Amino acid sequence: MTTEQTTSPPRAGVGIVAQRLGQSVRGGRPILDDISLGIAPGELVAIIGASGAGKTTLLETLAGIRVPTTGSVAYDGVVTAGAIGVVPQDDIIHRELPLAHTLRYAARLRPARLAGPAGVVVLTTHQVTDVEHCDRVVVLTRQGRLAFAGTPAAARDFFGLRSLVEVHLRLDEAAHPAEWPARFAEQRQADPPAGPTQRDADPPASTSGDVDREAQAPRRVGRLRQWAVLTTRNAEIVARNRLTLAILLGSPLMVLGMFALLFRPGAFDPTRPSPAVTVMILFWIAFGGFFFGLTYGLLQICTELPILRRERLAGVRLAPYLLAKVAVLLPLLALVDLALLGVLRGIDRLPPVGGADFAALYATVLLSSAAALALGLLCSAAVSDAAQATLLLPMLCFPQVLFVGAILPVPAMAVGGQWLSYAMSNRWAFEGLGHTAGVERLWRDGGSPLGPPLLATYGDSFARPVWVNWLVLGGFVVLFLIATWAVLARRDSRAAS
Repeated sequence: MTTEQTTSPPRAGVGIVAQRLGQSVRGGRPILDDISLGIAPGELVAIIGASGAGKTTLLETLAGIRVPTTGSVAYDGVVTAGAIGVVPQDDIIHRELPLAHTLRYAARLRPARLAGPAGVVVLTTHQVTDVEHCDRVVVLTRQGRLAFAGTPAAARDFFGLRSLVEVHLRLDEAAHPAEWPARFAEQRQADPPAGPTQRDADPPASTSGDVDREAQAPRRVGRLRQWAVLTTRNAEIVARNRLTLAILLGSPLMVLGMFALLFRPGAFDPTRPSPAVTVMILFWIAFGGFFFGLTYGLLQICTELPILRRERLAGVRLAPYLLAKVAVLLPLLALVDLALLGVLRGIDRLPPVGGADFAALYATVLLSSAAALALGLLCSAAVSDAAQATLLLPMLCFPQVLFVGAILPVPAMAVGGQWLSYAMSNRWAFEGLGHTAGVERLWRDGGSPLGPPLLATYGDSFARPVWVNWLVLGGFVVLFLIATWAVLARRDSRAAS
């Protein structure tokens, strides 16, 4: 019986190599100066130093968020997008979710070797006692210089301390700011140890032969899976926030009640129509759909920008993120719009149309809501907080009231107003509702003396086929969503620079 001597295969994963990193702020003041270190797969590394030593800057430079002024950062040459995750110092959780659910969703959005045993974890901390649980510690001086990199035990020996809690005092005791960095540089050159700290002098050797390099590169979660996870999370957030859910569903009921109190029944009666009232009913139905969609979307992104930034660093794409918002909010809007039209039809505030025409009315209102939802998402992506988004609400609503053509018909507007009306999504919803409701025939043949002159004022506003209005509304939806994507992508690039 014979035994074979086996050796452990190299650990798969991605190592980080920083060579002579430098980082400076405007004016040329350095905040990192000539830092070289290597981190091997599977290591837990802590960066410590006094406030202003450049800990966060070094962490963000190692993660690829900041581009170094000098030097370079390499990741074994095999890192793909999404292989690095960053937890910033912001409020980065949805408070509506239990912590276990938050972590579960975060894990499902990330590649699996990212959280595996070969993953590199680099952290900054002011709790120096935590460092004892790490594989290695990186110590920075106030001038952003590398004072030491190695195991916690080696750090205690190097600084002559029983505990690293006193390391800041020891650094401040130096007669010259560069004393400890110079001493560490001399030690590495004179006596490079064989062990973990050897990697601080030389880059970690890339695995080869025994380990497939393609297997080392974490793959981003696919777009479809990201969309599914984000949709599920958004739905749970809405369901758990009872106040928000009550507002989303309760505000349409309030509007519906006001409609019932404001308009008398029978305005669409073919034998005695009320043309002026029919204009207002159709306009406020269109505006109701617009208002619901706008308010649903206006706070969706600006309230979670830190969360989005963190998840973008982990590989979450913008298209699944936006479509997940739509996937949760649009069904709610569909229920609200259907209830609005159904109740108005039941209390005789709509024309007595058949099933096909009622479906056309519903499609018009739903497309109006979808366009407004996309507009709300665009504005939410463009502002920085909920207060700014709230201030935008009247600025977005007033033009949709004045330039739609209900208060003043489009043909009667000044030339500038006529051109501006083309950009109002609510105009196309209003005119589409008017076409389906048959207001041209009702005003012309209903026997009301007000009908024919009112119809002449509106010209051919209600003459175009309803599918043309649907096509325009659908175009608004696509345009606003693409613009939202572009705004978020630009914010990403500005944050990176």
